[in-house]
Amino acid sequence: MNKRITRYISIAMILIMASCSFAFAFEDFESGTFDVEEFTLSAGPMIEEDDSFLNNLNNVELELSEPLELPFNMHARANFWFSDRYLVYPGNITTTNPVDFYFFDGTANFIPVIRVNSSNSNMLMHFGTVNWNTGTFSSLLTVNPASGAQIYNQPLNPNLQYALAVTTANGTTGTYTIMANFLNPARSNGELMFPQLLHASANLNSVTINYGWNPNIPGIQQIVRSNGLYILHNGLYWEDNYFFNFGHGYTGRDQRLSDFQARNVYIGSFTNNQHHIPHALIIEIEDWTLWSYFYSHHNFDTGLRIWDQRDLTGQWTPRRLTLSDIALYGPHYVIIDLAKMEVAEFVSPLNYNFSFGSSTWGSLTGSLLP
Repeated sequence: MNKRITRYISIAMILIMASCSFAFAFEDFESGTFDVEEFTLSAGPMIEEDDSFLNNLNNVELELSEPLELPFNMHARANFWFSDRYLVYPGNITTTNPVDFYFFDGTANFIPVIRVNSSNSNMLMHFGTVNWNTGTFSSLLTVNPASGAQIYNQPLNPNLQYALAVTTANGTTGTYTIMANFLNPARSNGELMFPQLLHASANLNSVTINYGWNPNIPGIQQIVRSNGLYILHNGLYWEDNYFFNFGHGYTGRDQRLSDFQARNVYIGSFTNNQHHIPHALIIEIEDWTLWSYFYSHHNFDTGLRIWDQRDLTGQWTPRRLTLSDIALYGPHYVIIDLAKMEVAEFVSPLNYNFSFGSSTWGSLTGSLLP
């Protein structure tokens, strides 16, 4: 039985209308890139999926020949302030209201992920800074409807004012829906210089980011957060419970893996006859991971009764996996479904379902996280 590791965050949007008049300009910005080591875990075709958010796309930059003056009577939506770190809001760009602004109220200690949906392919959404002294807005990241979710993974300055701006590339009009997730905190010292966006839901209510490998923490040393919460925490476990009542008795089998120790962590996909997981976090299990196996059988007619805590290798459990388990029977993988935020599977010969049960090995592919 899979266990969910998600937490739900209640979000209350506070929108305060204000009115002001200032000029607005965009500056080009070239975002940093990261290298990912490609690694094939097993043979099989890669699953076709939309992973546009894993790449730094060639964003369309808005270029204006002169600053755009914003009148006092501009649409109120253009002056919204929001204090919560998750925003989904519809808007409308018109000839009289060519720009909508959304100002963030709070200290900039977050990693922004933004997206815009619109039937107008020329709709642009910008994340950038506001200079109240000069009355200008400078774009740091620009997305359009084709970009999907994008991350700005450069460090933010807590002393600056950040905002979102929506306009079009060619002066056209149209409706849009903006999405912004600022729930993941800024990187700490020692973490990955440019955090990676691993997964984003369609409306950005769930965003998963890789912060890198930290050898100073116990257990799994890969730091991955979803909406600010650690995914690979020490309380993570996989569990499978089987029970069959055949009328004159029963057969039961319980398997559990916990206190994960990780050799490597990958972002990838897993597909077999039981699962189709296009967005998976894959943990390659290391020795000292806790493993338990329990088999029970009772036949009421014959009186046969069995309780056996030996796993498929003949060793008594619960026990810690050893280097021999890795060398003789490994590698072993735990699959986390990022879309459902649950521990989905334990892919291993130790898992009865793979060695003797109904689960096929399928295809497991991934890229090693830095």
